[in-house]
Amino acid sequence: MELSGNELRVFPGGVESLRVRKLACDVASSLAQFGGLRELSISGEHEVTDEVLVHIGRLPNLARLDISFCERLTDAGIAHLSHLGQLATLNIDACHRITDRGLAVLGQMASLRVLAARWCFAFTDAGVAELCRNGRLQEVLLDDQPHLTDAAIASLSQLPWLRQLELPSFAPLTDATFEYLARCGQLAVLTFGPLLEISNDGIMALAACRALRSLSICQCKGISAAGVLNLARCLSLSSLAIDGVSGIDDSFLSAVAESLQLERIAIVGSDSVSDAGILQLQRLVGSLKEVEIQECPAVSGKAIRCLREAIPGCRVDLQV
Repeated sequence: MELSGNELRVFPGGVESLRVRKLACDVASSLAQFGGLRELSISGEHEVTDEVLVHIGRLPNLARLDISFCERLTDAGIAHLSHLGQLATLNIDACHRITDRGLAVLGQMASLRVLAARWCFAFTDAGVAELCRNGRLQEVLLDDQPHLTDAAIASLSQLPWLRQLELPSFAPLTDATFEYLARCGQLAVLTFGPLLEISNDGIMALAACRALRSLSICQCKGISAAGVLNLARCLSLSSLAIDGVSGIDDSFLSAVAESLQLERIAIVGSDSVSDAGILQLQRLVGSLKEVEIQECPAVSGKAIRCLREAIPGCRVDLQV
């Protein structure tokens, strides 16, 4: 359900999921009547301040909270969330005033399993180490954290239940990052890039991640199609997404169709993928459920239609 701040004043409560627009500090106290609330989003409410989190921190059953793009929130506000004993999922994307101190608070919240903290910019390796004191974290999304290094990944690799990880793009990560990730026996979903200092040899360490099922690589100049294929052949991937990797062409798609059993494949930004390569994907008729092609000018609508006809039920999307 979606309500405005003014509607919140008069609504009788009794809902479990709520999206609130224009939540001003003077009406945030009205949240008290929503004691059974399980999910709350105030994403994008630019005027929200730490005072609002005082009232949110009093919701005893809250399990999912989205405060992304609330740029005025600070570490002081995050401290109020420490009272939420059932909070499992938290999104603080683009809350750029939150620092390592906020991460330290989250590291003490034993119920927290999923954290989205992209585009926050102020985090350091020390803050990530504090976050990882919560050994029950399962999903961590850290895109665009320029100050994080391999040391942060070393901390994350100690999380025994880590299933999904988005590495910080534009960070000075090296091949050592993947050596740390090789320890993550539960890691199933990995997204990374752009990263400038990693190589084909480096990503091969991921072959030890036997649970890895979904891999997404974007704009990593040290990685080529050959490196991706060598790694993919060592894993049981169901989803592969590649954006701006050199050497992605028709022969790559032919090799993918021959040696992998993908359910989803996404190719972005290749001038060398043509209709011939797309048609090779027909060989995945037993497994393929989704194909996404973007910015591949040599691929025509005719090839997309042929692929749809060859694999009924497969969603095939072409974006020029």
